[in-house]
Amino acid sequence: MTELTALKNSEIATYKSINQISLNFAFENEELLKSLYEDQQLRLYKVKNIDKTYKLTIDEIVDLYKKWISQDEYVKLVNGEDIYLDKKEQRKLYVKASKRGNDIYVWRSKKRIELLDLAFTKYDPERIGRKYIRSRIVWIVLTFKRDDLRKDWQNTRPYINEFMKKLRNIKIGIDEKVKNKPFKNAKIICRTNEAHKDGYIHINLIIDIGQEILGKRYKTKKNKTKYIIVNELIRSLIKKCWSYGYCDIGVLAKLNDKNYFTKYITKTIKMNEDFNIIDKQVLTLSLNWFFRKRSFYINYKYELLKSLRLDNNMRSDPKDEEENEVFYIREKIVLAKDMNFNPKIWFYEIIEPFNIE
Repeated sequence: MTELTALKNSEIATYKSINQISLNFAFENEELLKSLYEDQQLRLYKVKNIDKTYKLTIDEIVDLYKKWISQDEYVKLVNGEDIYLDKKEQRKLYVKASKRGNDIYVWRSKKRIELLDLAFTKYDPERIGRKYIRSRIVWIVLTFKRDDLRKDWQNTRPYINEFMKKLRNIKIGIDEKVKNKPFKNAKIICRTNEAHKDGYIHINLIIDIGQEILGKRYKTKKNKTKYIIVNELIRSLIKKCWSYGYCDIGVLAKLNDKNYFTKYITKTIKMNEDFNIIDKQVLTLSLNWFFRKRSFYINYKYELLKSLRLDNNMRSDPKDEEENEVFYIREKIVLAKDMNFNPKIWFYEIIEPFNIE
């Protein structure tokens, strides 16, 4: 055997070895993914652990999210009084678990969003003629370049903090020594994360920039009425605060729909009843879930919202609660199908004989 033949045989053996490793790795990844699909109580930490070795695609993330949310679960609570008094029978309460996108989650979220709508019924920007308004509140849409989808989703918070820092540090003035910072008190009122059809994130912000600016009415290509910031310098300086993609901005007009925020935000947090439809709504829910991001944020310390006590709007009279106070101890989480529960019913109270395990 010549040296050349021996070298060729060695290369072929190496190639086969590498190919075998690749096939084994692909098989292992397939088995890992299969284990997730077959998991009867899927958890996000399991998905994230597998994602460390096998980078999940967007379609796989969506499928796993749909698998997770389709598993209706209940928190089993045992009446504390029955345990401590060694009663022969125990009252057990089964409460449907809130999952991002399910009916419980939407109901709880709506309670918070409705306060935003209630607060903005008082919002009435000053009108100047027929085409202009003056207001401190602006809407901003931040998009990303199509570079790194995962990095953009993972770093939304530091990116927004960076944007707000730059916004507050904008300096305007002719003389460099006496330039002031007109937006130094800018505050975020509301924020939502949404996915485009390709999975890339865009961020919607409602911001009080701390100083009134003039907006001019114009019609969009879709024939919607919006108000653009008249001062081109201010508009340009605000846009430059965002360095990761495109920044769209305008002055917020008076909201004619009293349920504007409830309708707008709810569409990003409610799972489509038809699980076979993959739209922006499902993508948004799936990717917010996978990257552990808040679907929406509302600043309840903001002036318009300060007077609206969240706890008073969501809870009953504390005196009534004290009189009927019952302590429950969490025991475990169970599947609705294992208990033959109807997922449309949120609470079950069952009396069971005391069982020493």
